[in-house]
Amino acid sequence: GEIFAWKLFSEKGLMYREDAVRLGIFVGGFSGLYHAVQALCHKQGGQCRDHSAMIAGSVAGLTLLCQDKSRRRTVALYMLARALQSLYASRKRKGLWHFWGSDLPYSNLLLFSLSCAQVMYAYVIRPETLPPSYWRFIVRAGPIHPLVLKACRDTVRGRPVDVQALQELSRSKGAPPCVHHPHPPLVPCGLMHPGRPLCWKHNLLAFRDTFRKTFPLYLGLNVVPYVVFNLPRAFRHPLRTAGIGLLGAVRSSSFIASFVSVYQALVCAHKQWGPGYEQKLVYWAAGAVASFTVLVEKKSRRSEIGLYVLPRAIDSLFLTLVDHRLLPRVPWGDVLLFALCSGTVMHYYETEPSTLAPLVRTIGDRIVYGKGLPLSRVPTVTGYGPGGELAQAAAGDERKPLLPPAGTEEVPEA
Repeated sequence: GEIFAWKLFSEKGLMYREDAVRLGIFVGGFSGLYHAVQALCHKQGGQCRDHSAMIAGSVAGLTLLCQDKSRRRTVALYMLARALQSLYASRKRKGLWHFWGSDLPYSNLLLFSLSCAQVMYAYVIRPETLPPSYWRFIVRAGPIHPLVLKACRDTVRGRPVDVQALQELSRSKGAPPCVHHPHPPLVPCGLMHPGRPLCWKHNLLAFRDTFRKTFPLYLGLNVVPYVVFNLPRAFRHPLRTAGIGLLGAVRSSSFIASFVSVYQALVCAHKQWGPGYEQKLVYWAAGAVASFTVLVEKKSRRSEIGLYVLPRAIDSLFLTLVDHRLLPRVPWGDVLLFALCSGTVMHYYETEPSTLAPLVRTIGDRIVYGKGLPLSRVPTVTGYGPGGELAQAAAGDERKPLLPPAGTEEVPEA
């Protein structure tokens, strides 16, 4: 059950929102506990000192308990993506790991394609395996009503559909009802896009509608982070900042709109020219093919989008296997996952910071170390620093940073 939800965290008697208090304790607790445990490890010496970042990061990760239970899974999945990114980049740089085909052009699309296939399959067939907010985002971005998605799901599983609700939906869109009995062989296109009899025209309108719905969201997502992390530059060049945000919003909205349109077109093609009955793998294959619309985005954004989708795909697949009793349920699994992944990320942050994405390094510098550099990245005049990197000293007593400032290196692509 909830350890920290009873009495300790409540909006009664507080002058601030509970969410803000939870976030403050989580961030401050992580930083404070990390430094405390790392200091103890350094004092202990030996293997404990050598792996101090891993140990301290894992212990500090337990502060995820301060977050509401409904949010822990999302935070843990984000940290999992960053840990996998750093682990792969480090191993690839050392020549220890090499995925077949990873040197081919656009090879990073393969993993993204598989992730999209799993997510879009879950969107229709197994929505309970996706975070509710994430599923609602996909539903809002797409043109398919939740009642129709449920009808597709019921048809695949041989369950009766709600004929009355589907007929009312068709009439509300100005279209004649096209489902008349509870066990149709498939959900027809007339129900997938009621009121729009032509599939090709519906897909074009789906692009337009999705672009309109997502553009304001992506405009904020492209402008706000850039301004926050580049505030002086944004004040010096406001027009350039606005242009960068506008272009990024157009590209991101075009990607989502293209994805929706292509996915819908492939599903419609199956219903028009397929075998005449529902096949659940069609939704998986359509997601895999539609994922190639990510080429609309610039290369650096593709990796970030892939890291956003990958952990949700892994989580969906894991929950599906658990439901089929192929894997066991793990109590407090989200907290344990976050602790392990935060230990991994902090280990690479201290020892191989160039394997982390620039944004992650910036967050570490500003939150964990209060804009300062960690001990392992402050070189000494001779020998090795605490993080194991060889220190480089300039002439005399002046010391050059061992690594360039955060945000100037590129992480090797998967």
